[in-house]
Amino acid sequence: MYLKLIIITLLVLNISTDSINENRSNQWMQSPEYHLLCKQIFESAKNRFDSLDLNNTHSVILEKSPQENLPLAIITDIDETILSNYEFQLHTRKNGGKFSYDSFEEYITKKTAFPIHGSIEYYNYLADKGIKVIYISNRHISSETKTFEHLKELGFPIKDKSDLLLKNEKKEWSSDKSSRRAYIAKKYKIIQLFGDSLKDFTNSKEQLEKNKILFGKSWFILPNPTYGSWLKTYEGEE
Repeated sequence: MYLKLIIITLLVLNISTDSINENRSNQWMQSPEYHLLCKQIFESAKNRFDSLDLNNTHSVILEKSPQENLPLAIITDIDETILSNYEFQLHTRKNGGKFSYDSFEEYITKKTAFPIHGSIEYYNYLADKGIKVIYISNRHISSETKTFEHLKELGFPIKDKSDLLLKNEKKEWSSDKSSRRAYIAKKYKIIQLFGDSLKDFTNSKEQLEKNKILFGKSWFILPNPTYGSWLKTYEGEE
């Protein structure tokens, strides 16, 4: 009897601790510290860009084209990289904490995600310099129109839907973004890469180890303590 009570108590404490930690993560992503950190990352990217010799630079993605004489571009993720889905995270937590594609699609339709500090300013700065901004996201292709409209309404530099590469737009475009980066590499020389997950840069742990020197120079990662592939690694699932 006592053993059963102890086990139940420990389970309740564990659930409560997880709930508190998750709530704190969401709260932190509304804090001045989070906003300033994001702004600082985009300012750092701008400083790195300003120091580049654009006539003598190379592609910084692993999926490179043999051609070097290509127009310049950057690649950016969307969710938790340039758009904050804080409201959706709160909604998910209140409803048991389980992610649902249907509810996320509904959330995208409402277009209430807000821009992450520093992102719009920096991407427009690049656009003014003639640098193409290309958006790769694992949002499903069914959300293409609403995503495009929202980015445009917020003031991100995006002229048409061809600048937006979503999951399942082509048969080979799975959640692994490498095929989409390879597609872009045929048309553009990529000089910077932005994401909130290591898989926005590479799916290979070996390649990540070889190229980690790129972080802070041409690869820029935004903080996201609420969800992502890191949870599986942390929990020992991969």
